[in-house]
Amino acid sequence: MSLRGLVISPDTKRYYPNGSFAAHILGHTNSDGEGLTGIELQYNKFLAGVPGIKIAETDQKSEDLPYKISEYTEPVDGRDVILTIDENIQYFAEKAASQALKDNDAKAVSVIVMDPKTGEILAMVNKPDYDPNNPWPEGLSSEETQKTWRNRAVSDAYEPGSIFKVVTATAAIEKGILKEGETFNCGGGLTIGGRTIHCWKTSGHGPLDFEGIIKNSCNVGFMVLADRMKKEALNEYIFKYGFGKKTGIDLPGEARGIVKPTEQISVTDLATISFGQSNTVSAIQYMQAFNSIANGGILITPHLMKEVIHYDDDSNRVIDATFSNYNKRSEIKPETMERMRKHLEATVATGGASKAHIPGYHIAGKTGTAQKVDPINGGYAQGKYISSFAGMAPANDPKVTVFISIDEPNPSLYYAGQIAAPVGKVLFNDIFNYFALKPDANSEDVQKSLKKDVVISEIRGQKKADATKILKDIGLSYRIEGDGEYVVDISPKPGYMVKEGSEIILYTGKQSQTDSAVGVPDLMGATPESARKLLENLGLKVQFVGDGVVGGQSIEAGQIVKKGTVITCHLQVLAD
Repeated sequence: MSLRGLVISPDTKRYYPNGSFAAHILGHTNSDGEGLTGIELQYNKFLAGVPGIKIAETDQKSEDLPYKISEYTEPVDGRDVILTIDENIQYFAEKAASQALKDNDAKAVSVIVMDPKTGEILAMVNKPDYDPNNPWPEGLSSEETQKTWRNRAVSDAYEPGSIFKVVTATAAIEKGILKEGETFNCGGGLTIGGRTIHCWKTSGHGPLDFEGIIKNSCNVGFMVLADRMKKEALNEYIFKYGFGKKTGIDLPGEARGIVKPTEQISVTDLATISFGQSNTVSAIQYMQAFNSIANGGILITPHLMKEVIHYDDDSNRVIDATFSNYNKRSEIKPETMERMRKHLEATVATGGASKAHIPGYHIAGKTGTAQKVDPINGGYAQGKYISSFAGMAPANDPKVTVFISIDEPNPSLYYAGQIAAPVGKVLFNDIFNYFALKPDANSEDVQKSLKKDVVISEIRGQKKADATKILKDIGLSYRIEGDGEYVVDISPKPGYMVKEGSEIILYTGKQSQTDSAVGVPDLMGATPESARKLLENLGLKVQFVGDGVVGGQSIEAGQIVKKGTVITCHLQVLAD
């Protein structure tokens, strides 16, 4: 093409047509096309190709001189790196992470989905993310920009909290320290080394069997187990699970994590290590360990590269390399892992991870709410937590494992069983549908379980138009009885918890006929601020005993009481 005043200047640039989708996996390149982060950096030698070279003598018009020797080397195109990522599962994970970030007003969210039998990563997400088409956005400093590139699922290590209890439980089974039919009596804490270390349930769990301390995540039970097996045995299994060293994942910047050397572990260290403090792990390290529970005791290197290919001159597909660094090693007996899966299935069915349960499906998992360390002042930072959920399904022969961490959720609701487990539930449901896995239960029960719980607002005494708008805004449907101007009563009563989409019956009449009876809402896990707001909106009074969030209430949820009734909320420090 020859147009006066128009000059065409050829250039090359890497384009990412899906924008921020899988950004922390793919990474990005610099202006010369060299990988800087992610797969772009890890497999740059395959992706970059080799430039062609031509050496010749030319005239002043840059044309080759005749009869002169020239050298020419053909360029080699970059190879295609085929990843283990499943685009659909990646989409499910991206959607779940974005929603969790928004719902919990969190600093960050990470999600990993894997095949536990092969070590293949099916999805990996960090939110907030960035657009690799524009990795240097305006308005950010160099340090801030590089933070957006950071793959937190691989590069960040933190104290894991109660999800680490699977390690202590496994070691206890393997070492044979469990006594037939024994119970662990939790009174709310233990005094060890002159220091009282509390259970997350400071009022105590009472007597629990071995499965009970896993289901209820009882710190006291795990401290007792650690004391029995001693520090040497516990550290033996921590290392067997692969903690304290890199997994070897094919991504740059992997964190090693910190495992306290055996000789430096005090009696109080031993107690806190048993329930997930003192040591640090990365999300991908934890998934490698958790996968071994799912697959029968085999540690397998997590990886993203499936194969490297190119097409020859005849368009034939040629495989240049396949992933081979599986580093499989069997560390723990299959029967031990089978037992652990049963305990973890019970934890999802009726224990602390029950908000991940989907009727008819067999999900096994564990939650953990870890206090964050204050990097400046030492100790634990006030009101800062990382809430995690790890799950596998189907529990008897897992095909998929998931990991979710929510960093610094809104401190008004941070308990992992309440905020991380529900994310796992939504993600598992999407994956089950994609895999066409059929539930034992009917589809109606499954769909009902996936709907959000909603507390019915006090709308009596309001005009019909105002009342129905409030119900619509919180996701409830309605049916109107009578032709009065005002809502005088509703069924169920205000304060009841129902599923999103449920129908509320509105009885209309004169404003003066309003009822004063309300239902007591379920306040478990609510902060004092949110509990007070909810109860006062219903016309109820509240008093608090203790510190923390609501761990018990004087009148059971669902009871009908008169407005003005006082509800006593017993507060506990929930850290699991």
